[in-house]
Amino acid sequence: MLVRRQSKPNLLWEFLTFEPHPRSFFTKKFNKDLAPFRLLNADARAHRLEKLGIDLVLELPFNEELSELSDWEFSKQILNDSFGLSHVVVGADFCFGNGRLGTATSLSEHAATLGFGLTITDLKNHDAEVISSTNIRNALSTADPRRAAAMLGHWHRLEGAVEHGEKRGRELGYPTANISIDGLQPPAFGVYAVIS
Repeated sequence: MLVRRQSKPNLLWEFLTFEPHPRSFFTKKFNKDLAPFRLLNADARAHRLEKLGIDLVLELPFNEELSELSDWEFSKQILNDSFGLSHVVVGADFCFGNGRLGTATSLSEHAATLGFGLTITDLKNHDAEVISSTNIRNALSTADPRRAAAMLGHWHRLEGAVEHGEKRGRELGYPTANISIDGLQPPAFGVYAVIS
């Protein structure tokens, strides 16, 4: 969610997000197994947003209290009262609030009542396929990094700590780096060329 605050006129745009990801929070809460699904960890997301010209990343801790807020309560207590937002930008498929019952349409009604601006962006397509994190994950898991890159606008990047392995690549004349991708969507099993 892109936001602009009245109290920060020197900042153009901020990005409001949750950490941990709500999906991770609910999986843990209900003691379920969750396949890795994130495309970026929090640090990589912040780096990418900075390159896109976002002035500041605001990470809200996603917890039990926040998860129980209705869409109206979230709009009033968080967006309006806590942050004093003057404008918000969301995608047409945006959902929020308890049970994901809030939509871009209900946020539009809340914005009008609370007095902040709202822009709802249309969903974009690539080759008749909606550009979404679900479709990007699908492209990565089916060994189609070009399709993922076309939707992302750049090659998919994985960032993580380098770990020591068995050093087999050196023996073959191709040194490798083992990177921890804990919690991230893994690409399909295979050999990939890496651009650093």
